[in-house]
Amino acid sequence: MYNVVTAGRGQQVAFVKFEEMLERTAMIVKNNPGEKLVVAYWPGYDQIAHEAGLASPAALDHARLVASGLAGFIERITPSNPDTRIIITADHGFIDVAPGDLIQLDAHPGLKETLALPLCGEPRATFCFVRPSKVSQFEGYVERHLSHACTAVPIKDVLAEELFGKFEHHPRFFDRVGDYILFMKGTHVIKDLLLGEARSRLIGYHGGTSEDEMLVPLFIA
Repeated sequence: MYNVVTAGRGQQVAFVKFEEMLERTAMIVKNNPGEKLVVAYWPGYDQIAHEAGLASPAALDHARLVASGLAGFIERITPSNPDTRIIITADHGFIDVAPGDLIQLDAHPGLKETLALPLCGEPRATFCFVRPSKVSQFEGYVERHLSHACTAVPIKDVLAEELFGKFEHHPRFFDRVGDYILFMKGTHVIKDLLLGEARSRLIGYHGGTSEDEMLVPLFIA
């Protein structure tokens, strides 16, 4: 959790296994009376879903492990800590991407030559820094060759829709988001390799605007 709150006054506690995370969280709750906020994040399912896919036996088995562990954690904590509220959620959803829906930028030199920098952001919502002299070529290429897979939206329109939230932008905000965002359709993704980067084959992705990626469960005990 790389933010101001947890990097400031907050105490960081390390763990390796899921069960260890639950145990250390329980000890913090029990041994530290008074008001406090405990934030625990487990990355295991995310890693498995990226590599093996949502419907893989490994992902399903891990989901059962997490559900069982959390149920036991709640039963352990709530009876002796009636003022403790447990909130369980996810930071994003997921989709599986078929091999045929993966677009490699190298296969589209007419698009690549319009870019001042490599593609940034997420493969499902990709930031494009477009050369000022190539804007028309960029828009035309996406419309002619990639309209089945994505929509190119100018950053000013993205901001008008408040997709980055309702807040005052950091002075360097526009250095990070580029000129256009490619919002991918269906289960398409687009990838660009940096110099020396190995080609990977992930199955699970997130970061797009589909319901499966944006809607997450919320459980309060």
